[in-house]
Order: sequence, then C-alpha cells, then structure tokens
Amino acid sequence: MEERKGFDFQQFINDSRDVLLSPKDFFPQLALSGGLGEPLIKVLIYGALAGLFNMIWSFMHIGGAFGGAFGGAFGIGALFTTIIGALIGAFIMGVIFLILSSICGGNTDYEANFRVAVALMVVYPISAFLNVLGGLSYWLSTLVGLAVNLYALYILYHGLTIALKGKEETARVVGYVLAGLLILSMLIAGATRQAAKTFTGYGTSRFEKRINEFEKIAKEMEKSAKEDYKSILEDLEAQDDVLVDDADMDVSMAKPKSFPYEAADYAKDWFVKGELKVTEEKIEKLIEVTKELKMLEKDQQAEQLKIIEIYGYSGVEEYQKEYLASIMAFEGLKGLVALQKLMDASSAEQKAAEAFTFDQAIESTVKQTFATGNVTRSDVDVAFENWNRLVELSKLSQGD
Repeated sequence: MEERKGFDFQQFINDSRDVLLSPKDFFPQLALSGGLGEPLIKVLIYGALAGLFNMIWSFMHIGGAFGGAFGGAFGIGALFTTIIGALIGAFIMGVIFLILSSICGGNTDYEANFRVAVALMVVYPISAFLNVLGGLSYWLSTLVGLAVNLYALYILYHGLTIALKGKEETARVVGYVLAGLLILSMLIAGATRQAAKTFTGYGTSRFEKRINEFEKIAKEMEKSAKEDYKSILEDLEAQDDVLVDDADMDVSMAKPKSFPYEAADYAKDWFVKGELKVTEEKIEKLIEVTKELKMLEKDQQAEQLKIIEIYGYSGVEEYQKEYLASIMAFEGLKGLVALQKLMDASSAEQKAAEAFTFDQAIESTVKQTFATGNVTRSDVDVAFENWNRLVELSKLSQGD
C-alpha cells in the first residue's frame, strides 16, 4: 500500500467502518509499517470519542457494567483520563498482540502488531457509548458488553491470521480461550454483585430502607429509655448531685458528677464479655458523619453512601453497627445512673420505687440494653467519659 503523507481523516473513517463491518477485507490491505505517527493519531481520536461518552455518562451518574478488554473511565475528568488510558492501553495491547502473534507463529515485529491493535481499538468508543445501558439494566449492559467484546475477539482472529499471518488453528484456540475468560469474568462479576447485594442488604432503594430502619430503631430506643428513666430521675434528682452543661438539657441527659460504681458492680453479671466497641475516636467520627448525613435529603442515597465511605466505613452496615453500639452503651449507662440514684435514695423513696416497680423496670431495661447492644463494662466507662458527646449524638438521631 502506498504510504500517504499527512493524516487522511476520510480514510480513517473508511478504515474504521471496514474493520467493523468487513475485517476479512480490511486486514489484507492494512499497512504494517510506516511509523507510529498515524496509528497514534487514530488512538487519540478513538480515545477522545470514548472519553466524550464517558464524560457525558458520568454527569448522568451512569457507569458501564462490563468493561471487558478495553475497560472504561468515569468521573468528572473522564475525557482526559480516557484519552491517556487509550494511549497507554494501545502500547500495552501492542505487546499483547506481539505475544499472541508469536504464539500463533505470526509476525513478531512490534510496529505491525501495534497497528493491528490500534485497528481493533475502533471498539473502544463503541463500548463507551454502550455504557449508557448500565443506567437501564445491569444485566442488559453486561450482555451487550459481552457481545461487543466477543465481536472484538472475532476481529482479533482475523487480524492475527490475515494481517500478522498467524496459524488459523492456533489463533482459533486462542480466541476460544479468551472468549471463555470473558464469559467467566462476566459470571464472576454477576455472582459477586449478587453476593454483595445479599450481604450488605442494600441497593439504591434498600440503602434508603436501611437508613430509615436505622433511624427508627435509634428513635424508639431513645424514647424507650426516656420513658423508663426520666420519671425516676425526676423524682430522685438532687440538684447538687448533677453537673448540667446546658440549661435546656433534659434531666435524663445531665451528667452525674461521679460514675455509678455501686450500680455497675450490682449489674456486673449483665455486662457482655468481649472486646471494647466504643471509643472516643469512634464517637467523634459518628457525630461528624451523622451531622453530614442529616444535611442531605432522604432520596440522596448515593451521596449518603459516599459520605459514609469517606469517613472510612465499609458501608452502611458498619456505620450502623458502631452507631448502635455507642447509643446502647449510653442508654445502659443512664440506666445504671438511675439505679444508682435508687441505691442512694432514702428508705422511704426506695420503698416507693419498689411499690411502683421502678426498680424492676430499670433492671429489666438495662439488662435488655446490654444484651441487645453487646455492651461491655469498658464500653460503659468510655460512654461516661464522653457523656456530653453522646448526648449530642443522641439528639442528632432525633433530628434536634
């Protein structure tokens, strides 16, 4: 083929069409030499087209479900990332084609293999365009992506056997192996996705449901604790025994001057054995992430999940687990405070509490709280040291 001077854009369009529609007719006339300039320009064009699609889909929050041999790029900088990825990928594919051609007994010149690889990159922008299907259906996008990549292997077969003169039988075996790997990758990705959905218990809609359930549990737990403790605390409250940081703070939220040691010793068999789950660092992090979550609307599930992950949680399950552990330890501590006040009360007050079964109500609530939250004695100690911060966390769960 006569070497052309400059880059012929019309010829580029014709070549792209021919390699897609008729690879058998295209590869016999493909020039295998002439420098890397022309194929690199093709790579830039293919990369720019793919990057444009990726950028558009990223703004629409749509991502490809199955990248296949060519993968995909996403995010605000998708355009430039995809172009750079195309350039790097082209050189890597040149090496891969060189290895495959060597296996098939074909041409082992790098430039020749690089040019065949670039011709195959016509699939790159097509794959990027079809990523839009990911916004409609995961499995539709997966199957279409698989079909595109299998067709790319069909083109690869003709490139190896026609342009690079590889043995047909060996090239066919290579194609079958690569096709099998693609299908296996699709099945693994699908199984992993399904397992992840089952394990985490949330997709987009499930995430919102779990958040709502979580908030409901926290509110009910706080309400129950107040109902069980508040009347007792109000009856037994001695103003000189309490340190109040906020004039508007509920009496059940006021921090005692000292830890309820006698009550804790009395309740020693109620604590759960295990490792410390509540720490000052976790409480501070929970306050910060919960504040940010409260600033979002209910339908902003993606943003909620992003915030949770930014703060180092693997997902909503881990956030919920740490949140409930801290709240349970705090509620159990408040129960011990109420129990301590009964112990410190006069005989008449103790008899009155027994008459109204206040003592039984407190004990029952504390036992259930410790058991449900797997609260250890160490967790309660940390909760006491961070009382006011846990008051703030509790109020956040109520939307105060």
